[in-house]
Amino acid sequence: VMQGISFREAYKIVAHDIASGDYSPDKILKHTHIGSIGNLCLDKIKDKFDKYNKL
Repeated sequence: VMQGISFREAYKIVAHDIASGDYSPDKILKHTHIGSIGNLCLDKIKDKFDKYNKL
């Protein structure tokens, strides 16, 4: 999709690569927004959990 092809076509290409065993996922995570897989902010969640459990 980021290369200018439709989502449907990109999906078909990836599905074919997975089925044929040619797919290898990108291990570098580029997700940086809070709560994304690359930035879960678990320390902030723990801080909130601890704060509210003291009440």
